[in-house]
Amino acid sequence: MYHSSDLDSWWQSNSGWYEQQGITLEEFKSFPLKNGLNKGDILFIYGKSEYEKGDIIVFAPNEESTAKNPIIHRIVIENPTGTKGDNGRTNPTQLTANNNIFKIDETSISDERIIGKTAFKVAPLVGWVKLIFFEPFRSESQRGFCK
Repeated sequence: MYHSSDLDSWWQSNSGWYEQQGITLEEFKSFPLKNGLNKGDILFIYGKSEYEKGDIIVFAPNEESTAKNPIIHRIVIENPTGTKGDNGRTNPTQLTANNNIFKIDETSISDERIIGKTAFKVAPLVGWVKLIFFEPFRSESQRGFCK
């Protein structure tokens, strides 16, 4: 969900998909954490609550997925809940079981899969203290900055 530039510049590069979903720049500007997240950000997440378009949620992968870790993406579609990552380079469209190696499907997320909702960044980038020790042992495709 990393934005490498200001929101207006990011929107110029990524607006197509969002506009197809009826999300305008003005609406996106009203979303929580509209400037995205960085790898290493420590987030305050609270459990089950009401969710709305624009919220960033943490959810478990679908049963068919081989992904082991929860996913943090923004709600872009309601009823059923669908999310999309803000990083247009790695997430040009929604993840479906057929378009990613982990078979993650974020187009219809049941309430049971939702772990919580991101409220705010507790400590931006502080998580890198931990990541420095673990990143060298991850596969190359899983390492590095979100850029």
